[in-house]
Amino acid sequence: MHRALQHVLCFTGVMAAVLCAPLAPSGASPAADRDDAATHESEAVQTLFAIDQERVDATQRALDQQDVIRQEISVCIDPGAGWLSGESRLWIESPLDHVVLLLNEDLRVLTVRDARGDTLMHTRVGDVLEVFASAGATSFPQEMELSYEGRLASADGALVNDDVVALGPGFHWYPVSDARDPARLRVEVRYPTGYSSVVSGTLAGMAPSLAGAEVCADGDVWDVPTPVTGAGVVVGKLESSLTVVGDVFFGNHILSTGGAVGSGVAGWQGSPSSVPSELIEVLRFLETCFGEYPYEWLNVVELPAGRSWPTAVVTGPGLVVVQSGGQPGPAGMPLSKIVSGLSASWWTFWTDPGHFVSAGLATQAETGWLDATGDEDGADRLRGLRRAQYMRAMRDSGRGVPLLDCLGPDASSDDRICGGKGSAVLEMLESVVGQSAYCAALRKIVSEHGGESVGIREFVEAFEEEHGHDLDWFFYEWVSRSDLPSYAIVFEATPVGDGTYIVRGLIRQEGEPFRTPIPVTIDLGGWAYDETIAIESSHQPFEIRTDAEPMQVMIDGRHLIPKVNRAELAVMHLELGAAAVASGDWGAAVDEFGAAAALEPDNASFAHAYAGALVRHGRLADGLEEMDRAIELDPSDAVVRLEAAGLQLRSGYFAAAITHLDAYVEAVPADPTGHILRARALVELGRPDEARSSIDLARELLAGNKAGPDLDEEILLATGRLHEVEGDTAAAVLAYEAAVAVNPVSDEARRRLRALNLPKTE
Repeated sequence: MHRALQHVLCFTGVMAAVLCAPLAPSGASPAADRDDAATHESEAVQTLFAIDQERVDATQRALDQQDVIRQEISVCIDPGAGWLSGESRLWIESPLDHVVLLLNEDLRVLTVRDARGDTLMHTRVGDVLEVFASAGATSFPQEMELSYEGRLASADGALVNDDVVALGPGFHWYPVSDARDPARLRVEVRYPTGYSSVVSGTLAGMAPSLAGAEVCADGDVWDVPTPVTGAGVVVGKLESSLTVVGDVFFGNHILSTGGAVGSGVAGWQGSPSSVPSELIEVLRFLETCFGEYPYEWLNVVELPAGRSWPTAVVTGPGLVVVQSGGQPGPAGMPLSKIVSGLSASWWTFWTDPGHFVSAGLATQAETGWLDATGDEDGADRLRGLRRAQYMRAMRDSGRGVPLLDCLGPDASSDDRICGGKGSAVLEMLESVVGQSAYCAALRKIVSEHGGESVGIREFVEAFEEEHGHDLDWFFYEWVSRSDLPSYAIVFEATPVGDGTYIVRGLIRQEGEPFRTPIPVTIDLGGWAYDETIAIESSHQPFEIRTDAEPMQVMIDGRHLIPKVNRAELAVMHLELGAAAVASGDWGAAVDEFGAAAALEPDNASFAHAYAGALVRHGRLADGLEEMDRAIELDPSDAVVRLEAAGLQLRSGYFAAAITHLDAYVEAVPADPTGHILRARALVELGRPDEARSSIDLARELLAGNKAGPDLDEEILLATGRLHEVEGDTAAAVLAYEAAVAVNPVSDEARRRLRALNLPKTE
């Protein structure tokens, strides 16, 4: 387990004695320590840069090898039937004799042909479709055609309800290249009579309705005059260009995650009066930090209230789907979700610095909008949700997860880490460099690297340049390191005399400290506010002046910093230990239960679990010691006392066993098990009369009740041992033989019989 995870978060109103302890060992040089730490961080971040550069280079090689110049899609969509069929023509440049396309495996490929109509050989593995050039060709033909059909619902395309199908970029409902270059695009959307379509993005120029065949009798053509990176498509029963009244299909055309930098002008498809005015505020809010909106059109599709539509869906570039319902808020359109979705497509349009940025930026933008509108409770709830996401991910994985695993657009890391922890890291970064420098850095990345796959090095350098200071330490802590900090705080408040107070305290971290400045929340009863404390060591003193006596002083009451506390870590290790027990891995159970017991040394349940695992792992002496500690923590737990007594009897610690058994029979006098085990301990301690009384009492308790075989055997073993000690060998043999009759595989009874029948030797 990481040392930095073994920390504690606690609050107290009394200054602890630790404040009087020296902050560094005698003779230590804080400056030298900082130099060593800076070297360590720089080396770690340089390693991070090198690793990520491999990802960037690989992406660039893929771009160099295959490029889509133009794509024409003709698709028939029937949302009510959940059916799609289509034909696509692609113009592709590739120096190889094959190309790789993505098409959802739920869609069946019907034909693959070149421009002359000759069939091209192809293979299909899941979503990956590999198409080969004709025999003898040295490079792939520039033009090819595919036809396909199939159902819409899939693991990646969510069937929201009986009449809504929403397909995100993960559902490849048309053959798409994994190239990242923008391309010319023509979309012909056909649909049954009664439906119509809306297409978003930079597409413009709708042709007259088409006359189709079969079920798709109508349709529209959308032809883009300039290269695009994506579009959103909606097919539904629209009572106007904006409002859906029946079955609807949401689909995203995402050709790439990069795009040429342009100066698109935001506009609205349909009547401006039908667009909620708050959306314009949202757009302006994002433009202050992200730059100009990258899409020429922003289409808004409104779903009528009172139905089981998704509350708010941002389905793709330049397309927002909302539910009508009056004022924004719980009963209407949650604008923070619109902010989140728009920011995701916004950043994806421009560049790709890694999944943790694209996933985290959306949540951070949503939190920023809530803060900007004064909804502090909503922002705190979102931060709490974010925190819960990465805590669950840590519990599920059994380890810390570095954001290094979230680099690249196709990173396979858990999105709870990339989006949950990633958004927290970006929010911290903004607080460290300042909002002005933060937004300037984002715009700088767009202006210098738009349309490219950007490495983490370029991302870091943009913020360092705008901030004017080195940030190696920050990215080392939050991208390279896989653990999370945990903090302990102690403080005392001293009145000054003018009604104000001086709060002096200490923030403590064990192991390698995180140096990110920590917000300390001061609760004055009627209101609370944050003070930021710079961190230079693992034992950081601070001093704050307040206008009133603080009710509480706590670390980061708003959960801005990804952190864990001791109790949460203990529970995580307890759950992992239980999983190890279920799989029979007692070594792992010892490690996990031991970690839980170390983190929460005052928890009797954790000590009990650790003791049981030690015993099952063959470490009886250690298990007994831990069991005794569990009893000291909770002397009233009779069950633990009985278990401890049984272990001590097996180990020959009869005096210790009788102490626990006396307490057990006093707490649970009607349980014959306690009296039987007590009798066995008394025999070995040379107290046969008391042992006989315990055996007789156990028999009385069992009278009239059918005892299980285990108790029958136990009472006979105790009786036999009593006869042995009293010298009545014949009676002992009879008792042990009866025990064997009850349990033919009774090892103890057979062992005692062998011992009694051994001939004596001189």
